[in-house]
Amino acid sequence: MAQLYYRYSTMNAGKSIELIKVAYNYEERGKHVLTLIPSIDNRYGTGVVTSRIGIQREATIVGDDTNILELFMRENEKQKIDCVLIDECQFLKKHRLENCYFGSSEKSGKVEIFYHRAKKHDGSSAGFFGHIEKTSGGSRITGSIRRTAAVYIAAALWTVITLFIALVLVALKEYSGAACTAAVMLAGLGLMLWEGSAGYIQTYLETFPPMKPKEPEFTDSADDSDDADD
Repeated sequence: MAQLYYRYSTMNAGKSIELIKVAYNYEERGKHVLTLIPSIDNRYGTGVVTSRIGIQREATIVGDDTNILELFMRENEKQKIDCVLIDECQFLKKHRLENCYFGSSEKSGKVEIFYHRAKKHDGSSAGFFGHIEKTSGGSRITGSIRRTAAVYIAAALWTVITLFIALVLVALKEYSGAACTAAVMLAGLGLMLWEGSAGYIQTYLETFPPMKPKEPEFTDSADDSDDADD
């Protein structure tokens, strides 16, 4: 799973040089790093992380209209990103920090992952519901992206109630009212069942390392049969 580290300290404490060192260590191992810096920080030029001893590193500028998640998704499609580093993140606008992933897991192996603009799950947005299984090569996560059961129950009740009203209006020969009720029913179902965050969750899950194929096992009996053929 991904990890988040937040390093803060006083001015001239060496935070920028630590960021540059972390990026170097990743790239030395063949990893790809995405370095970001707010556009307001142009003390030493635009698009560079600069330490007080003069060492610099190129960085992608994050402006007021930059969507960091979409930026990450675009760059990750070009080349898998193993680490994201942000210098002077205190200058990021508040609306850049509203989107977040959060998840939970239990000892039973259940895992849930959500993407939401609030800092908590509101009980209705889509999420990934699955299980973590131990394998010989590590762990495997299986599951599906869906809404919670409460949403489907509410949608079913909404359909029954509005459909009943529409049928009553048809029986009363109020066809225009029945048509409006049917339109409201479909609109309500669309609002309840449509979920724009499912694509973000899918993209996030795709960043997990794939399962390694199990290596074939060779037994002594197979070796004996080869010797017999020789």
